[in-house]
Amino acid sequence: MKKYETEFEVVGTKHYLEIGQGKKIKRGIPLKATLEREPDNPVDGNAIAVRIDDLKIGHLRRGVAKVLAPEIDKGKLKVNKAKLVEFDPKLGVGTVEVWLEKRKN
Repeated sequence: MKKYETEFEVVGTKHYLEIGQGKKIKRGIPLKATLEREPDNPVDGNAIAVRIDDLKIGHLRRGVAKVLAPEIDKGKLKVNKAKLVEFDPKLGVGTVEVWLEKRKN
């Protein structure tokens, strides 16, 4: 198994956060995050949501999700850990640091 550490942009946070939540999140950085596949997402079947506790804050970019989702679904890629390391509530974007584990075929 190979392990990787990388960063991905979190987008769409303006659609999920109420006024004031973004500033609270920014003050708490770095925050433990989780990535959750959303195969039934009506907009994008490859969607990968980013959550802090039970709060969805956005998604990984569509192009990234398109590459990662099939590997996650097949069990070839596992997300070991994630944390939100940057967040701009005005722009509605952030950065999540992710530790991935790729399993051999």
